[in-house]
Amino acid sequence: MTSTVTDALLLRLRIEDFLFTEAELLDAWKLDEWLALFEPDGRYFVPPTDRPDARDTIATAFIIADDHERLTGRVRRLATDAAWVERPRSRTHRVVGNVRVESGTDSVGDDVVARSSFIVHRVRRGVTDCFTGRYEHRLRVVGDSFRIRERWAVLTAEALQPTGKIGFIL
Repeated sequence: MTSTVTDALLLRLRIEDFLFTEAELLDAWKLDEWLALFEPDGRYFVPPTDRPDARDTIATAFIIADDHERLTGRVRRLATDAAWVERPRSRTHRVVGNVRVESGTDSVGDDVVARSSFIVHRVRRGVTDCFTGRYEHRLRVVGDSFRIRERWAVLTAEALQPTGKIGFIL
């Protein structure tokens, strides 16, 4: 194997490990630890199901378009009884796969774009829902790890059923 191929493979494996850790934190409701994965200017997006490729959060009504401050508020609210939509808390199980590194290098300070597929099973009050889609992470290389600059969760569903909303973090 050439050095370039080996470096690319190692980068993908490191990113996969990061994404798997992120999924574990969310499934365990370790939301403060999950939030700590974000850069101070990090953002989290869930575009509308009828415009999954939308990028303009001003011209399009996103399901979620959080800057770091709003995301911090969301995490704090989910930890309290004020988040009635998540009482009792959803039990989730995430499967992340098909990880592809789209751009970037692994030089410290660089950004790397990674795309992956997800399946999130959510169980709440005896009802199981399945959310499928793709993640796009823009990651900042920090030492041997990464920090999230942008996290996109793009759903494949044509509509959010049955409630039309998402109370947990995809």
